[in-house]
Amino acid sequence: MTLFNSSARILALAVLSLIAGCQPEKAADASQTGAKSANAKPGDSKAGGPPAMPATTVSARILRPQPFSAPLSVNGTLLANQEVELRAETSGRVESIGFAEGKPVKNGQVMVQIDDAEVRANLQRAQARHKLALAQEARIKQQLDAGAASSKDFDQAAAERSQSEADVALLKAQMDNTQVKAPFAGRAGLFSLYRGSFVQPGTRITTLQDLSRMKLEFSVPEQEAWRVRQGMTVHFLATGQSDTLMADIYALEPRLDANTRAMAVRAYVKGAVSLLPGAFAEVVLKGAGGDSALVVPPSALAMGGVGAMVFLAQEGKAVPRPVQVGGRTPEAVQLLSGVKAGDTVITSGFMALRPGSPVQLGQVE
Repeated sequence: MTLFNSSARILALAVLSLIAGCQPEKAADASQTGAKSANAKPGDSKAGGPPAMPATTVSARILRPQPFSAPLSVNGTLLANQEVELRAETSGRVESIGFAEGKPVKNGQVMVQIDDAEVRANLQRAQARHKLALAQEARIKQQLDAGAASSKDFDQAAAERSQSEADVALLKAQMDNTQVKAPFAGRAGLFSLYRGSFVQPGTRITTLQDLSRMKLEFSVPEQEAWRVRQGMTVHFLATGQSDTLMADIYALEPRLDANTRAMAVRAYVKGAVSLLPGAFAEVVLKGAGGDSALVVPPSALAMGGVGAMVFLAQEGKAVPRPVQVGGRTPEAVQLLSGVKAGDTVITSGFMALRPGSPVQLGQVE
């Protein structure tokens, strides 16, 4: 019993000595670690901070004005100089047709005569009443001057005369409506009715085309509207024509279509050519090759939610800049706004960049 207690006492003392000998080493290690932490610089990866972001090597181009031309092809339609769809303005039976289908007609020529017997009779009666009213007014005026009539009598006679004049004017207008006349010289279309047909106001009769000169109408997308201006000449190809034709722009729609975001343009076709209204035309808008433009390769453009964008290299950092794009070719894109001559545009390697990312210029054009 005494021997066992002595052995246990010796073993316990040995364990305590071993623990006591390890404590200074741990303390020393802790003090050394604290000293290293105190001497570490901010941003040092060994101190636990994020590593410094390395600069990205990129290619760039210094913007300089240079000639640029990028043709644009749009669809167009040929129009007559003037065209109208003739319709009846009153109801009645067609009494006569005064034109031939597809033949020329003169300005003011009666195209269709609608039966006017009833209107004519009413007009004759109104003219008779007007004649009587004029005579009555003159007689009352003489009596008034002689003191045999009152001013009230004369006012009433003048009012009846005015009313009769209005009745005659109204019936003359109704007589005019029984004749459908050509508003200008041109070529008539096909019949939509025949003699003896009954028409109502708005009934279609035929079309009339003024082919003395032709018009070309086309639309230009919003981003390409800079290409067109009043007075410029455009080239186009028309169905059935082997040669390239030309037209001079005379009018631009002063607004964009809200649905298509395009601007309508009209031009007069140059020269005497045989073209039909409504025919298809392919219009080619050439870029102004002699003008100076700032261009970048297509690879320099980044498309975002706000539109086109480029990255500029400024003071060693990447700076995003929204731009307005003009014409395009497979090799170049015109920048209309957002940049200026002398700016350094990053042309490759910007996909991994963020605003403010450090950059290092490699190849510079």
